[in-house]
Amino acid sequence: MKYIFHICFLQLGLLWGVQNLLAQSEIKVFKNLAANDPAKKICFSFSENDIVSEEENWDIAFSKTSIYVNGSFATVEKKFEEVQAIADNWQFNAGNEGKKPIIKEWYVYDPSIHLVQALAGKTFVIKSANGKQLTKLRIISYYKNAPEFPEPGKDPSAVFTFEYVVAKNNKGF
Repeated sequence: MKYIFHICFLQLGLLWGVQNLLAQSEIKVFKNLAANDPAKKICFSFSENDIVSEEENWDIAFSKTSIYVNGSFATVEKKFEEVQAIADNWQFNAGNEGKKPIIKEWYVYDPSIHLVQALAGKTFVIKSANGKQLTKLRIISYYKNAPEFPEPGKDPSAVFTFEYVVAKNNKGF
């Protein structure tokens, strides 16, 4: 009887683990989104996982170092993989005076060599314009093909690589 109890407990544990694994959201990576024309915003839809026009349902838009949000966003001072649960205390920035909010604190600039580097340990949580979808976002690189050690002047800039996860039922990532 003792062994049957252990087997049943083990089966329940495996079933719970498989369900949790299946419930985890998929990490998507988008590479080489070119946003180097300062007169133009390149719009992106998380649900489409692609570039869309400004007239369509877009979530974020890029122009040089500016990242516009069609909704609101919160800055979470944690690594991307550490942001799992949705917190009630996140402060969402919704812009002001009818302007779209802009994520500005995603990078550090070294003026001595004109290098833009994405900050480690910052994750942005984007709330869609209709408030129904949450997505966590991390900017990986500002340079084409996301080189580990970018060379300003050699590697094309304003060509974003980023990763994101759309929350499942807005309960977690």
